[in-house]
Amino acid sequence: MLILYEIMTPNIIMIKKTIVTILFIIGILVNSYAQNDTIVIVGRVVDANSDPVENVNIQNLSNKTGTTSNSNGFFYATADDFPVDLRISRIGFDTKYLSLTKNEFESIEDFITIQLSAKVYTLEEVEIINVKPDVILSNQANRIILDFKIFEESILVLLKIGQRRMLKVFNIETITSFEISLSIRGDELFEDCMGNMHILTCDSVFQLETNLADSSISYYGAYSIDKFNSSLATCVGYINRDFIFKSVFNHNQEIRYWYIKDKKRVEFYHIYDKERELFAQNFLDRRNELIRQYGVIDEMGETSVSQLKIERKIKQLELGYQFIGRIPAYNPLFIYFETILIFDNLHNRIVFFDSTFSFQKEVAFLYKTNNSQRVFQDKATGRFYIEGFSSVNNVFYEIELNTGRTIKTIKIDHSMFPEKVCFYRNKIYFVDDDFGGIKSLKTFTID
Repeated sequence: MLILYEIMTPNIIMIKKTIVTILFIIGILVNSYAQNDTIVIVGRVVDANSDPVENVNIQNLSNKTGTTSNSNGFFYATADDFPVDLRISRIGFDTKYLSLTKNEFESIEDFITIQLSAKVYTLEEVEIINVKPDVILSNQANRIILDFKIFEESILVLLKIGQRRMLKVFNIETITSFEISLSIRGDELFEDCMGNMHILTCDSVFQLETNLADSSISYYGAYSIDKFNSSLATCVGYINRDFIFKSVFNHNQEIRYWYIKDKKRVEFYHIYDKERELFAQNFLDRRNELIRQYGVIDEMGETSVSQLKIERKIKQLELGYQFIGRIPAYNPLFIYFETILIFDNLHNRIVFFDSTFSFQKEVAFLYKTNNSQRVFQDKATGRFYIEGFSSVNNVFYEIELNTGRTIKTIKIDHSMFPEKVCFYRNKIYFVDDDFGGIKSLKTFTID
């Protein structure tokens, strides 16, 4: 026996140890039941493929106690009398009820296996909207739309005119407008976690000072872009006099939400996907290895066909890495009526926290959103929308927060290719690119 044990692989040893441990526990529990009449039920929860399901909630309805299954799907529950009524539930599976009589309990040889069925969701209400949007502003000769934001009941559009910049401001109700010429060469508008608007250049940040009543906008700064990126850009919310920050690690596959309390950093939500991190690292390793072997190739110079193939392979790996980096990194946080909402598309759920950062609940999305990259909040109505994944990126789903169900499907005309998107007062605003380099700011009403 000693020789046999020594030639076993570590995996086999671990499996045997696990089985022995389980049987040992069962023996103790059976003896416990025989001696003091405490009913102890050992069970294992599996899915339709007989794979273990962890973090399943097992509630004993008889004595109001509860437990959860471990990483191997095992759990044990205690009761004082028969029948033992259990409620077995987990997000993404149909809830199951189990009632054990004394005879059924005594017939169990080792542990009871409970199989859960994946929940099948149907949409209770689906509304398809396929209308031609209205054009608010289009590119003109030497006049290019760079960015836009909904801000204080207005639409701010940043334009490039030659080498100059101009800010055009539209009233949302009347679509009347005025323009302000800028002396800075900003290419992006940014709204910070306290609702202040900024213009970003390649190396500086300027904060806008607005007075839309008298059609005046000024700006001050400049602040270092490095300082901005290390502080303000990572601030994603403000609640109860506390700032909420987001830190990203491991190729954007690990995300931590935190705040400061008593001069200490306090983490309250953590998202991580080890498998996707390794997948992203593989893209990067292969890219770096090709660059190490062949260097960076100038496609504009004299290059061979084989060199072009290598350069294009490097670019493909870079695009693949960037795509993996966007998902699941886009897990946005919103402040909604003194409630913190985190849309965790990695785990297909919405997580709720109160204004003191205490966990409240989680609600499962009733459809898979792992490929969705953007979530939008209509600040005026409190409605939330998730971008669907399609070849043209023109489908959005309105989500009901308390149930996670889709209550509306919004489909922009299939010829549209929206880039920047905002929702406000039941309207969708977006910049459309028609492949000809002519961008237009468009809108249409959802309801």
